[in-house]
Amino acid sequence: MKTSIKYVLVLFASFLLQTTINAQQPLAVRLQLKWKHQFQFAGYYAAIEKGFYKEAGIEVLLIEAAEGHNPSDAVFDGKAEFGVCTSDILLMRSHGKPAVVLATIFQHSPQILIASKASGIYHVHDLTGKRIAMEPNAADIIAFMHDEGITLDMCNLDQHAYDAKALLNGQIDAISAYSTDELFVVKQSGFDYNIISPVMGGIDFYGDVLFTTEELIKNNPELVAGFRKASLKGWAYAMSNPEEIIELIYTKYSTRHSIEHLRFEARHMQNLLMTDVVEPGYTNPGRWESIADTYKKLKMVDSSFSTKGMLYLDYLIPEFIIPWKMIFVFILTIIIIGSIAYFFYSTTKKLKNENIRRQLLEKEIFEREEKFREMADLLPQIVFETDIRGKLTYVNKQAIGILRYPEDFDVLNINTTDLYIPEDRMRAVENIRRRMAGELEGNFEYTMQRYDGSLMNVLVYSNSIIRNDKPIGLRGIIIDISERKQAEYHIKRKNEELQKLNAEKDKFFSIIAHDLKSPFNSIVGFSDLLAEQVKNKEYEGIEKYSTIVLQSSQRAMDLLMNLMEWSQSQTGRMEFNPKYFELVELINDTELLLSGSLEQKSISISKITPSHLPLFADKKMIETVLRNLISNAIKFTFPGGNITISVEEKLNELLVSISDTGVGISKANCEKLFRIDQTYSTSGTNKEKGTGLGLILCLEFVEKHGGKIWVESEEGKGSTFHFTIPIRIANSLHIDISKQ
Repeated sequence: MKTSIKYVLVLFASFLLQTTINAQQPLAVRLQLKWKHQFQFAGYYAAIEKGFYKEAGIEVLLIEAAEGHNPSDAVFDGKAEFGVCTSDILLMRSHGKPAVVLATIFQHSPQILIASKASGIYHVHDLTGKRIAMEPNAADIIAFMHDEGITLDMCNLDQHAYDAKALLNGQIDAISAYSTDELFVVKQSGFDYNIISPVMGGIDFYGDVLFTTEELIKNNPELVAGFRKASLKGWAYAMSNPEEIIELIYTKYSTRHSIEHLRFEARHMQNLLMTDVVEPGYTNPGRWESIADTYKKLKMVDSSFSTKGMLYLDYLIPEFIIPWKMIFVFILTIIIIGSIAYFFYSTTKKLKNENIRRQLLEKEIFEREEKFREMADLLPQIVFETDIRGKLTYVNKQAIGILRYPEDFDVLNINTTDLYIPEDRMRAVENIRRRMAGELEGNFEYTMQRYDGSLMNVLVYSNSIIRNDKPIGLRGIIIDISERKQAEYHIKRKNEELQKLNAEKDKFFSIIAHDLKSPFNSIVGFSDLLAEQVKNKEYEGIEKYSTIVLQSSQRAMDLLMNLMEWSQSQTGRMEFNPKYFELVELINDTELLLSGSLEQKSISISKITPSHLPLFADKKMIETVLRNLISNAIKFTFPGGNITISVEEKLNELLVSISDTGVGISKANCEKLFRIDQTYSTSGTNKEKGTGLGLILCLEFVEKHGGKIWVESEEGKGSTFHFTIPIRIANSLHIDISKQ
């Protein structure tokens, strides 16, 4: 026995000596950061400070990005071994650059556009013609814009200064930014802004990605594996100890950001890294395929592009080599185990009995699980089980078809939260956490995205899986309620249509009962009075009474014309008949038609129009719009006032504006003008009455042309009514205008 122990000790000493001989000096490598030192790179600072790289035999130099340069190029130019990029690594691969994803740090991209409200940017289509500072690797923002039909050459691109000063000073209208970084400065300044996020268009890419080259992986796989492991260990530490790393960054790396700024960045990164749901660096190959499909759809990469070779997992296939070191360790372990095995002989029987008992228990559990899964496969809904992190560990056969995955797709690589649309994910994560903790009961509605991109409304029932009094996962059922939600939507739409019809009916009867009755009462009453005075040869006041009869007749005629046009529009009997006509000539004819009313109130009209302006539209409808808007302007302008009619060509549409110097309209009443279910009526400056239908007709006729109508007004100063008509409406209606 003593001889055996000596032999073991000699072998162990030899092993330690060999290990010492093989030990090398730390390898120096460079990590190219995506930007300057800040909490965005917290994991790498932690890995250096806590010695994780040193334990792997690596010494790391962090390199800040230079303004005006794409930092990813440093890795391909041999200036760095590792780098940080975004989902634009797909574009690099498509351009022949051998980039490989080592780890996905941000599960969701922080890329957003911060836009100035003062520049009139409220959604992505407002970016056309605006001044935008776009950093070179904002792939998901560019993809979102492409998806909405907005290309970069439709905007005025400025050099990105990598700060928000140009936006705050009004030099640019929008800037690409990180929601974790520049947003802090904008909020602190009190700047009035809007956020345009790719998530609004369903673009949900990965954020910061750790990458290297194929060549380094093939030439030094041990270095790459050690660097990756140490980096992810650093990220786990940094996100668990943010205050410590904030202090480290501020005192050792950079004071460019204040402590409060770094805290803002750390708080907002928690939702992007999702370290409470997935391990740092988690990468879903299926999601990369989905991102690649988005690029293909937008023609940003070729349709033949493949992600094969882009992920680190593709290089982890073991090579057939003889592991002499492992064999030596294995032999040494066998010898050591053999020399001490007799110490455990006395417990063998107990372990054997315990093992038999456990096998019987496992067999019983297995039989129950088999029955459960056989029954689950018969159900037409999705039946699932997950681990504590939400990763799928089981789904029934129906799930593949319902979620429209290929039959050979391994769905067990999917985290359940990845099935939900971005807007529902954080709520799902919180519900899972509270369900696991026993704080929450009931079912929840979400929207899921199938493999083919289609959406599905679902109802999720689930309960915790308990082992040894602790939750180890979830088990539940997912029911497709899309048809029910669609039915609810249609019922809601029908109710809204019925309410609108009721409002229109009420408006119609109100006009007939009141507005039409009033002028005819005046006509009948004063006509009777005129007849009596003429009969008695009393001519005093005849001019006044006849004027009232004339005005009442004109008002009744206007009302009848509007009623006729409105009823034809509502019943579909009014044909939409676009032809070419001269818009300036139509404006002049309408002015001539209303010249009597203009002369009565001594109102002048100024026109800012070109001398010649052909328009392809329904002349009768446009005439009705002009007649009503100009008539209203006359009605509410004080005697001696002025009305301005202007026509301006903007992009692919004409903007017609009619301004008056009248009484104006309050903001609250402006919102009622174009709604038939909202009554708003007021007398003109000479007590003129309205028909109640004029602006409703204007709205319907303008919208039939694909245009818009709106009002700008200020009480006591006047109003301006605008409407637009697309210039190329002939093309959109597929009408052969050459024959007009």
